[in-house]
Amino acid sequence: MQAQIDTDKFASLLPYLAGNCQDSSPGLSLAAGDRSAIGNFFPFRVLNDSIPTARLLEAEFVTDTGSGLKKVFLLLQKDRYLFQGDELRPLANPDVDHLWQRAFSFHAREGKDSSGGVVLAAQLRENGELNPLAPLFYCRMSQRFFHPPCPVCGLPLQLCRDDDLLAMAGLQPYSTTLKRYLYCAPCTRGGEGAFYINERDAADPLVLKDRTALIREFGSLRQSRDPVCPFPCIGCPEHGACYGPDGAAGSRIVPFSFYPFHLLIFDALSLNALDFLPIISGASFEEVASRLVSRNESGRSHCLTGLKAGEFAGATFFAPSDERYFPEVLFLKLAFLGDILRQFLAGPDLLGHPDMRPTIDRVWVEFPNRSGLLPAFWNFRTKVIDLGGFPDATGLPPKKTSSDLLFYLGMLWFYALLVNKKQGSKEVLSAVKDGLSGNEDFPEFSVGPFPVVFAAENIFWDPDGGNVGGDWQSLWRKTLDLGLGMLRSATGHDRQWSIGVFFEEFERLRTEVKIALFTESPPGGEVTVQNGWQAGKAGIDEEIGGILSGILDRWRGSLKNETPPTPGEEDPRLLETVILAPLRDIPVTVQAQPEEYTETVVLSTTNHRHCEPTAGRQQNATEDPLAETVIIAPERPPEDLAATVIMTAGADRVDPKSLPETAGEDDPEATVILPPRKTMAWDKARS
Repeated sequence: MQAQIDTDKFASLLPYLAGNCQDSSPGLSLAAGDRSAIGNFFPFRVLNDSIPTARLLEAEFVTDTGSGLKKVFLLLQKDRYLFQGDELRPLANPDVDHLWQRAFSFHAREGKDSSGGVVLAAQLRENGELNPLAPLFYCRMSQRFFHPPCPVCGLPLQLCRDDDLLAMAGLQPYSTTLKRYLYCAPCTRGGEGAFYINERDAADPLVLKDRTALIREFGSLRQSRDPVCPFPCIGCPEHGACYGPDGAAGSRIVPFSFYPFHLLIFDALSLNALDFLPIISGASFEEVASRLVSRNESGRSHCLTGLKAGEFAGATFFAPSDERYFPEVLFLKLAFLGDILRQFLAGPDLLGHPDMRPTIDRVWVEFPNRSGLLPAFWNFRTKVIDLGGFPDATGLPPKKTSSDLLFYLGMLWFYALLVNKKQGSKEVLSAVKDGLSGNEDFPEFSVGPFPVVFAAENIFWDPDGGNVGGDWQSLWRKTLDLGLGMLRSATGHDRQWSIGVFFEEFERLRTEVKIALFTESPPGGEVTVQNGWQAGKAGIDEEIGGILSGILDRWRGSLKNETPPTPGEEDPRLLETVILAPLRDIPVTVQAQPEEYTETVVLSTTNHRHCEPTAGRQQNATEDPLAETVIIAPERPPEDLAATVIMTAGADRVDPKSLPETAGEDDPEATVILPPRKTMAWDKARS
C-alpha cells in the first residue's frame, strides 16, 4: 500500500514551554530533577511506562517566575512500542494513529469532568482531529528544547510516510508496519539526505542511522533554518565539549520524542491505584514510598510524597484497633472497585472507546479539595488514563462484555481485596486460577471452608495485626462470591450472570456493610436491609417513651373535659394508631386505663411518603368506629395533631424550615425533635 508524503507542517510544542528560546516565559515545565546530571537518561518524571503505545509523565504549568500554577499528567506517544503485530492481529502505524484519534475524541467528550484535561490550540486541526506535534529534543546543559535539524541543511526533520521512497532505500513501509523513520525531504531528493531511526534492530540495513549518529552529526551544522526556535548548539560555548573528542553531546542531548508525537494532557491526580490500595488497608505513606523507591518508581513516589501528611490525619473513621475498622476498609475497597467496574461495565461511552481493557496500574485516584468533616479516605474518585487497547483489525465493533474483560475484572477484584505485604499478586491470582481450573463446579465462598489466602484478615496491609471476628464473616463471603461470579461467567461456568444483577447485588452488599459499620447494635446482631435502611430488634429509648407518655397524658386530659361523642359517631380528634417515620420498625405499645383506649406507636426507618396499615389493623379499624389511623410523614405533619414527634436517625435529619407553618401555632401544642439515642461517628461527621 502506498502512502502519501506528509507535506503538512507539524505543530510545535516549543511556544508552550516555559523559558524556552527566551530567558523567562510562562508555560509548561517538562523537565524534572537534576537536568545537568551526567548520563544519557530520560530527565522527565515518568509515572507509568507500561502502556504499549504511550508513557505517562508528570509536568506543571508555571508562571514566568517559575511559580507553579497547575500540575498535569502528559500521556505521550512512545518512540518504541511495546507490542508487535502478527498475522492474526496485524498492527501498523495507521492503526496507532487512529487509536490516538479515538482516544482524543473520547477524552474530549469527557472534558466536562474535572480531570478532563487541557487541549492546546496547536493540537487541533481544522476538522477537529488531533494534530501530531513535531519531534522534540532536549539539551540538559542549556536546559532548552529544540526540533531535531537536518545535519546537512538545518531544516527540521520530518516523518517519512512515502512507502515507495522507503522501499527504494531498503526500509520498511510506513503503512503496513510499525517502523518509523525521520528524513529531510529536500536533501533526500537531492541525494544527500539520510534516514534516521530511534533504535536500530538487527535486521535494519547498515545505511540506516540511529539517534546516536544523528546527535553526533549535529556538530557539523553551522546554520539553523528552524523558524520556531533556532538550534541551540550553534554558538554555544559548550560546542567543543559536546562535538569534540569527548563527544559529550551523546549524554547531554536527550529526545523527549524522537518522532512526531501525539499528546494528551490531564489534570494531575493524587495517587496510583497500586499505592492507594495499601494505604487504605493500613500501610503508612512512608512504607509505600520506600517500596516505590526500591523499585525505581520515582515518579509515583513523588506523587505520594507530594501529598500533605496533615491532610490525612484521621483519614478513617475507626482506628485499626477498633473491630469496625474491618467493615470500613471493606466499604472503601468496595467503593473503589465499584467506581472502576462502572467505568468498564456500565459506562457506554467508555466501552465504545477503542477496546478499553482495564489495567490496574493505569487507574489513578483523586482526593478532591477537602470540605466538611468526612475523613480524607471517604472522598475520592478514580480515573483510568490509557489509550484503551488495540484497534480491532477485523473492523468488528467491540463486545460490551467480553469474557477476557470479565476475567480481568474478576482478578482485579481479588487483587484489590487480598494483596498485602504478606502475600503478593502472584499468590492471590494463582489461588483463584487454581480453584477455577481445578473444578468446573468451584463452590461459592459461602459454602464450606476456603483456603487461607482468602481469609478476611488479608484485607489489611498487615494481616497479622488484623482481627476479624466471626460476626463479619458473612459480609466477607458475600464479597468474595461477587468476584467469583464474574470469573465463573468469564470462564463459561455461569451463563446466567448479567451486569444488571451484579450491580444490584453489589449495591445490596455495600448497603449491608454500611449498616453494619454504623449500626448501634453489636456486629453479631441480626441486620437486614429494607429499602436501604436498618431494621433491627432493639427497644425504644426511655426518653422517647417518656415524651410519648406525656403527649398521651395531655390527650387524655383534653378528652376527659369534653362531652363524649354520640354512639355511632366518630370523633376525628381521637387517635388510636399513630405511625411516626422515620426510625425503626419497632412496635411500642403504651397501655392506658382499660376504660379509655390503647395507643400504639409504630416507628419506621422506611422513608415512605405513604404507608398502608397492615391487614390486621384495617380489620380492627372496621370493628371499632373510633379507630383511626393517622400517618405522620416527615414532610407534612397533620395540623390537627396535639403534638408532632419527629425522630431523626443518621442521614434523615429534619430541616425545621420544612415543617408546616402551623407547627409553631397554639393548636398543635408542641413539636418535639428527638435525636437518636447515641451519636455515632457518621452523625458527628455530618453535623
